[in-house]
Amino acid sequence: MKKRLAVVLCAAMMLSACGGASTSDKTADTNGQTAADSKADATEGSKGDGKLVLSTYGLSEDISEDEVYTPFEQEFGCEIVTETGGTNDRYTKLAADSESTIDVIELSQAMTAKGADEGLFDTIDLSKIPNAENLIPAAKELAENGQGIPYTINSIGIIYNPELTGFEIKSFDDLKKVADDIQARKDELGVKGAFTSAGMDGSSDCSW
Repeated sequence: MKKRLAVVLCAAMMLSACGGASTSDKTADTNGQTAADSKADATEGSKGDGKLVLSTYGLSEDISEDEVYTPFEQEFGCEIVTETGGTNDRYTKLAADSESTIDVIELSQAMTAKGADEGLFDTIDLSKIPNAENLIPAAKELAENGQGIPYTINSIGIIYNPELTGFEIKSFDDLKKVADDIQARKDELGVKGAFTSAGMDGSSDCSW
């Protein structure tokens, strides 16, 4: 069984998995090609022909294309082929196919831990990634345990009633004032605290 690299969040760290060929056409399910065409292109991904097959969520593809895929292709002389979908669907497909051609897969933390336990992923040599030394201890531990390179990126919206706060929240300092007030009055308000946040364990895939 071929093992692939797991990424608990960024395909920018694909290492040097590409060969020397260079092409310009990319295949993605969201580009209008049929699933059969996508699968056919993905099948070519691990044959040393300069293609790198990336299984990902397909979010913000235009940004990923401009800021990650194209610069990576230019630097390493390869073509990135993307296979997109949700975590569960892509994981199930990967686990069921011992001949999968996926080179790098981006998953939720829980599914990455499951895949590592099932021996689906190759390990990453952190010594070859200079920025790995900047990982926080918990993230580095996940990487060393074979669960890929963790990363976090979120777009957060805040909904509040300015009549209750007495002012508009325009900065983190303003937000901290509100949070401190909630924290100080948590028993009165009937809440555990101003914020709760996800941890680094496999059960904490979301923040609330």
